[in-house]
Amino acid sequence: MRHQKVGRKFGLRTGPRKRMLLNLADSFLLHEQVRTTKAKAKEVVKITERFIEISKKGDLAAIRHLRKSLPELTVKKLIEVFGPQFKQRKGGYTRILKLYQRKGDAAEIVLVSFVEDLGKAESEEEKTERKEKKGNKEVAEKKESNSAPKDVGATLDKKPVKKATVKSVNKTTSKTAKKTSNTKEKKTNS
Repeated sequence: MRHQKVGRKFGLRTGPRKRMLLNLADSFLLHEQVRTTKAKAKEVVKITERFIEISKKGDLAAIRHLRKSLPELTVKKLIEVFGPQFKQRKGGYTRILKLYQRKGDAAEIVLVSFVEDLGKAESEEEKTERKEKKGNKEVAEKKESNSAPKDVGATLDKKPVKKATVKSVNKTTSKTAKKTSNTKEKKTNS
């Protein structure tokens, strides 16, 4: 029995298992999200949270420690982006969102992402400006709707027109072309 044993083995030996998890962590840190199974996601979150804790220090020892396990590009991003971004946060940098169950083996597929959107971080001033603009648009729309009444009869008479897609047009033209070529061949044979 595996009492008090921490971690998952994934049916792999130690070396391949560690390499798989480090590669997954590398992809997650570079792309800021990754889609994987629930079990792998839980293991990757442990690894990446440790890496972020180390990168928050930002000293030479931290950089050397990260270089042992990760490529240079990922280490650079950890030190320059994630370290300063999560400086005030005391853990809980990632989240796991359930997506669906895989068809073949019914494994639960999840999306691992960061709690804070790194590229979309807004200051308080930007948030208030955005809210003010939104409020101005709503006021302008209300004035337009009150000033000009809509012609109800004109909108009821119009029916939506179904647009033909390029694929469906190509299919029908190719079918008619085949039919005409077949009839021409029959006439020449007779």
